[in-house]
Amino acid sequence: MRILPADFSAVSTLMEEYFASLSDVTDGFFDDNLRQSDVFLLAEDGGEEAGFFAVQPGERPMLTAFYLRSAYLGNAREIFDRAVDGQGVQGAFAASCDKGMMALCLERAVLRGTAVNMQAHFFRLGSAPVRPPEFGPAHVRLLESGEHQWMNALMRGEWEDTLHTRPDARYYALEKDGEPLGFGLILPHRLRVGALDIGNYVLEAHRRRGVGRSIILNLTEIVRAEGLRPSVGCWYYNENSRRTLLSAGYLPATRLFNISMTQGETPKAR
Repeated sequence: MRILPADFSAVSTLMEEYFASLSDVTDGFFDDNLRQSDVFLLAEDGGEEAGFFAVQPGERPMLTAFYLRSAYLGNAREIFDRAVDGQGVQGAFAASCDKGMMALCLERAVLRGTAVNMQAHFFRLGSAPVRPPEFGPAHVRLLESGEHQWMNALMRGEWEDTLHTRPDARYYALEKDGEPLGFGLILPHRLRVGALDIGNYVLEAHRRRGVGRSIILNLTEIVRAEGLRPSVGCWYYNENSRRTLLSAGYLPATRLFNISMTQGETPKAR
């Protein structure tokens, strides 16, 4: 099996297969980590494509995707270890909706005695009715580009990186009587077609008034009206965000794990 440096265009078919294989939702954090990764093609000597994997470079290189076509699953563990060790991978972001990569990461962690930590929740929009937003659509407006720096100053730079790197982002203000209470974000996934991430930021003076859930509910309806799929997520230990998303009708369907690939000793067989 050959490991060949590639780019996203070279693995586009494999990437479509990969996303189709996932059993549930991901979010923009997952999408960004994958898009910022180096991609490697797995191929037979004769040129037949077996799969791909992706590694986010840095001080702690992270595996962000590993996909094998079914014909090669019999050798999955050997191929996986070779990919991880060959690229100096130290950790992996493994999503519970990716059963193939999840199984391989957990297998390696158990056999080598490495750490498994919680990273994030990814939420799916539920079907049960929820109470209306405290602040309805009349309180939400799309910001003009000239207002972005005003928003950025009020948010103390919370979305500054997105402002500089994602011209496709849309920003919304939730206001009452002309006063901003918080801001919302709609950001298309760069790899998963038709999925748009929704974010919210509530100004400190207006927290615990239903502003956050109102932003989520209103922006969800905007995305759905466009025939697209809203996605949301939060850090696993952010209980306030989790409660907000639950109150807006979202369900924590997928867990993201941060799994060490190198730490610890291999337990001796008994």
